[in-house]
Amino acid sequence: MTQESNNKKKSGAIRIDPKMNLADLMDTYPEIVDVLAEEFEIYCAMCPMYEYDNLEEASSYHDIENEHFLEMIEYLEDIINKERNK
Repeated sequence: MTQESNNKKKSGAIRIDPKMNLADLMDTYPEIVDVLAEEFEIYCAMCPMYEYDNLEEASSYHDIENEHFLEMIEYLEDIINKERNK
């Protein structure tokens, strides 16, 4: 089973695992790389630590936590699912 299929919920919508490694996340969902950089100022694709950190860790480094983190996850999932359903 692939990481992408592990992230799907029963309805078939893709769900992001906050503990997913950033490098894997960005490779699996390239459509969110620019969104993370431009809208959330998370420039992890340009940071050498993105191979070691997960989304939750990177977000906390950029002061995106709690409800803001959950809102970001939901927003990213919407982008991914819209892209996949084209």
